[in-house]
Amino acid sequence: ENVNCGPGHGISVGSLGKLTTEENVAGLIVKNYTLTKTENGVRIKTWPDEPGKITITDMHFEDITMVDVMNPIIIDQEYCPWNKCSKKNPSQIKISKVTFKNIKGTSGTIEGVTIICSSGVPCEGVQIQL
Repeated sequence: ENVNCGPGHGISVGSLGKLTTEENVAGLIVKNYTLTKTENGVRIKTWPDEPGKITITDMHFEDITMVDVMNPIIIDQEYCPWNKCSKKNPSQIKISKVTFKNIKGTSGTIEGVTIICSSGVPCEGVQIQL
């Protein structure tokens, strides 16, 4: 809570799903952050076509200011950096109960929000509140 960040990569949960030894992620609260000139804002990312089958739940991102952030809000269940992985099968990670509340600022790209959920285990309960 109460953190200033940037420039840099931003705040990420993941990448998850690549390993079978990963554990569930639950109860994260990111509150009162300022992100300045980061590559990403707040992000949840999972690998497609990998064996991990955990859950990501009760994630709360709240009262966040973003200044010239390239990708402010992201859920990406097809995370595949440099296109060097398979997207043949969807991510097996279950994402649920995610809130983005009172997030404001400027985006360095035209898309301020990107949500790509798994076709195998779709996201549930993702909310964006002003």
